[in-house]
Amino acid sequence: MLHPKLFRTFARFTKILLLLLLIGFEWIPNLSGGDAHYINEAGLQRARSQMLASATYILAYRPLPEHAQAMHDLQTILSVFEHEQSTLQGNPASDVQDQLLQANSDYLPLVTALQDIVAHPQRAINLLEVNIIALHERGYLVSMNALVLILPRHLEERNIQLFVIQIILEILFLFMFFLAMTTFFWEIGRYGEGRIAGRLMNALPIAFFARRLMIVILILVLVGLEIIPLGVGNEMASFNQAALQRTRCEVLAKSALILAYRPQSERTAALSDIQTILPIFVQEQTTLLRDGDNEVRRAAQQATKEYQIMSAASQSLIRESDGPIDGAIVTTLVSHQSQCFIQMDAIVTALQNKIDYQANQIFLVEILIEGTLIIFFIVLLFFSRDPFVPDELRKERK
Repeated sequence: MLHPKLFRTFARFTKILLLLLLIGFEWIPNLSGGDAHYINEAGLQRARSQMLASATYILAYRPLPEHAQAMHDLQTILSVFEHEQSTLQGNPASDVQDQLLQANSDYLPLVTALQDIVAHPQRAINLLEVNIIALHERGYLVSMNALVLILPRHLEERNIQLFVIQIILEILFLFMFFLAMTTFFWEIGRYGEGRIAGRLMNALPIAFFARRLMIVILILVLVGLEIIPLGVGNEMASFNQAALQRTRCEVLAKSALILAYRPQSERTAALSDIQTILPIFVQEQTTLLRDGDNEVRRAAQQATKEYQIMSAASQSLIRESDGPIDGAIVTTLVSHQSQCFIQMDAIVTALQNKIDYQANQIFLVEILIEGTLIIFFIVLLFFSRDPFVPDELRKERK
């Protein structure tokens, strides 16, 4: 049988290794720059597709003074739009790749038409290209919305896998800890019998048991902290709903342009979009105004003015849908879509900061606990003359 002192040394090395592995697994969620950041960037593709469609309609149908800003928007957004799509293509998950493949049937003709418009800014816009964009922007939006709904599920699956691995490591740690303690008490029994063994047990200082109880409590705290990220799927789903407010601003403005200028065959779908989106737009904004985080609530309050303008104009469009569209209403929606996006994006940023802050707090506490335990066992390993063995037992050995 392995000598008790050698076994305790081996046990401490093992516990230090297990703690280092735990620290390594704590870093995994941070490698992508944060879960909320990843989903946010993917979700922005929906809003960008609607911005690009609106800018195209402005170039085709709106007064000349609005064209310069619309062309600038196309030139600025298109490159980011293509870059983010390329980044998403790097996700190896099969269901993500399937969804991207489905989106490509709309994405490729959409981007091709947009690239041609951007490449010839001085040329009158080709209505064939406008029709191509009108044909594919909706399909792309639907595909990307389905993709963004997949991502929180992936994060939940990843966190479950990490949870299982971390719990196994923590159980192994506790096993080695209690095995080492059992070995220690066995050694006391080996060197002392009856009253001598009892005297040796009584000689152990209270700090001896207090330190070991604290180790067990810290490990149990770690187990509790591992459970918290398991709810990230629901949290990210709520985050996605808030992020959709940006897209809803853009869809409302784009739908107004379709109702004003596009063929009747497209107007029915545009009106349906407004009628479907507007109640959700109102409900989500009400939810955000009641958020428990001060920064989120403040950002939602600052967005109230733009939100009310967009809501009122959209309600007017619904009321006038049976007759000619009032150009003033369309102008209101088009002129406020950009500011509405900016204000809603500020809310999303506040929510992202809230989620990242909570994740970072948990991460720091876990690292602090694991780092403290590592230092404790390193001190015992290298600076204790005979770890865990009291002076009374050393005298009995002599």
